[in-house]
Amino acid sequence: MTASTTFDPDAGRKRVRTGPIRVALIEPHRAMRASLRALLDDAGIDVVAEADSPGQVPLRTLQERTPDVLVLDVSYLAGSALSAIGALARSAAQMPIVAITMHADPAFAGAAISAGARAVVLKDLADSQLAEAVQAAA
Repeated sequence: MTASTTFDPDAGRKRVRTGPIRVALIEPHRAMRASLRALLDDAGIDVVAEADSPGQVPLRTLQERTPDVLVLDVSYLAGSALSAIGALARSAAQMPIVAITMHADPAFAGAAISAGARAVVLKDLADSQLAEAVQAAA
């Protein structure tokens, strides 16, 4: 495991894709969300839903817009980050989760993967690693 990005290569199921990868992006800071959206757009990844927090994206919206991957900022979730990842990973939407964080703690990254995230990407390295993590998770 590296401090920057962690992938779980055995997780998930393979899908046949037609068209670009579709992402739901949950990030509490508007400017960071815009930057992440631009990074994903530049990589040919469509952001189909956005929110400040997980509770602002109803499950029905996720089911209707059918994102392939959920990109979730876990930094602001504090102690509930791992339980939120677990709950989202087990939800009816069952989409892969790429966690983004500002904390470079390998123990947290490992715990996030154990909780159900497919990848953990440091925000400082998002410009070079987020699109790759989303593509690997999809």
